[in-house]
Amino acid sequence: MGTIKTLGDKAWRDYVTDGVASSGHNKPKKSEIREFVNAVDIAIETERVARISADNTERAQRIAGDQNLQAQIDGINQELDEFDSKVARAEAAADSAENSAVVAQDLVEAATAGFIGFQDGLGYDWGWIIDETTYFDRDWGSIAA
Repeated sequence: MGTIKTLGDKAWRDYVTDGVASSGHNKPKKSEIREFVNAVDIAIETERVARISADNTERAQRIAGDQNLQAQIDGINQELDEFDSKVARAEAAADSAENSAVVAQDLVEAATAGFIGFQDGLGYDWGWIIDETTYFDRDWGSIAA
């Protein structure tokens, strides 16, 4: 901006018009004024181009940052979805195990309700209590025969 100030000072030197102090004894030359105006125009255009370039660079960086952030968010969402499905499967497995344990406990309680034990000498459908042989040890033939 030093060039613009220098050109402006040169173009608008002090001289007096009609007794009023406005610029000294030297009137500005049109060529000097045009040179000053051209310098201002070039400086403004240079600044405009620099600002547009800086704005575009900042915009590109922000877009890249936003895309990076969105990718991180998408990754976190994916991990959360996987975690939720794992938790749901674990809860379902725990519920199933609890339900199975309750059913097994109910079956054991129902089977043992009123049971006083096997009495010796009585026959059951697998053999005699005091007999050490089992149903499968007896030679009753084969179902294939």
